[in-house]
Parts: sequence; structure tokens; C-alpha cells
Amino acid sequence: GFLESFSGIAVTILDNDVFESIVDSQGHQRGLRQVSRDTTGLNAFTNQHLWNRGPYALQLRACSQSLVKQDAAQVKTGQTIQEEEEELDKLYKYVEVEVRGHDPAVLRSYKWYATEAAKMLNITVSNTWEPKKVHHRLTLLKAPFGKKKHMVQYEARTYFQVIQLKHLTGSTADTYLEYVQRNLPEGVAMKVTKTSLERLPDYIKPPTQAESSERTSTEAS
Repeated sequence: GFLESFSGIAVTILDNDVFESIVDSQGHQRGLRQVSRDTTGLNAFTNQHLWNRGPYALQLRACSQSLVKQDAAQVKTGQTIQEEEEELDKLYKYVEVEVRGHDPAVLRSYKWYATEAAKMLNITVSNTWEPKKVHHRLTLLKAPFGKKKHMVQYEARTYFQVIQLKHLTGSTADTYLEYVQRNLPEGVAMKVTKTSLERLPDYIKPPTQAESSERTSTEAS
């Protein structure tokens, strides 16, 4: 006979009669489906259970189980390759955490909390500073029905605190940022700036010794 395989389905052609094995999700064969052969292709028309009709049923069952095992092995190998690629961690040279709000006392307290949390995680705090505050003033009418001589001025002050961390891995940075962001006070905003270290691409190569000597000779001449 002639045997063909299609992703977990085994098809055999015996004396112009075609039988297709039916396999469930666990790899167990449930029966055979008889299909006919004509000029346009294979058309399924009945579903017959042919377990006890000679050795071809056993051959189809073994073939279908082997196909299912091969598919499972391919899925496992693909998952292991993907896990190995995901294991590569990022490296950050600097991570700057900037918080801003309208109450300087709250920002100072939160800065102390963030620096202590970094020390508990053995993260190096390279520097902390307080940028200059920003004033935003609006001069408006004292009342919507009043005159221009009755004015009032509103002022909003925004204060800042910056914490600079250095030499972090991606997992450590994610853990630290998630911890401090969960305890961010109300009315306080945060901005995170990351400076990562990347490997040079393959098309950028350092100059060889011969090229460097040629450059020095041309510069000397």
C-alpha cells in the first residue's frame, strides 16, 4: 500500500480504497474514516470503526502515535530554545527615578523610603539631588461678574526629587521599581529614565593592528 502522513493524521491507500485514522488530543486512535479516491482528490463520506481488519489498522495506529510524539517533541524543543533566549538579562548603567509633587515634605519622605529600599536590595545609589522648583501662575478675575480691577493670582508650585541608581540588571530594576511604585503617595508622579548597555552589532568591528599602524603612519607623514 501507499502511506502518507499529515500532522497527526495517517492516510493509507489500499486497492484504490483510502482510510484515514482519527486521533484525539491525547494521541489515542478512535477509529478509521473511509474516504474515496476520484479525479478531484480525496472526499470523506463515511466514518467506520475498523479496528479488527488486519494489520493495517495496527500500522496506522503506530504511525499516528509516532506523529503525535514527534509534534510534542518539536514543541518542547521550541519552548526550551525560547526559554534560553529569555534568560538573557538586560544591563543598565544608570536608572534615574524622578518624583514630582506639590508637597516638598512628602517628596523628601518618599526619597528616604526609596533610598532605604535600594540599600536593602544591595542597589548602589550613586547620587540624589533636588532640582529647582517650577512656579505656574495664573492671574484671573476675582469673580466672573466683577471688574478688571478686582483680580486674584493663583500659583501652583511643583517640587522635584531625583534618585540615580547605577549598575543594575533588568530583573533587579523591575523588582525595585514595582516595589516603590506600589507605595507611591497620592498626588505624586514618577518618571523613570533607563540607560542600558548594548552589545556592538556584528558589522562594527575594532580596527586591526595593520589598519591602526597605517593610520598612524599617514598622520605622521
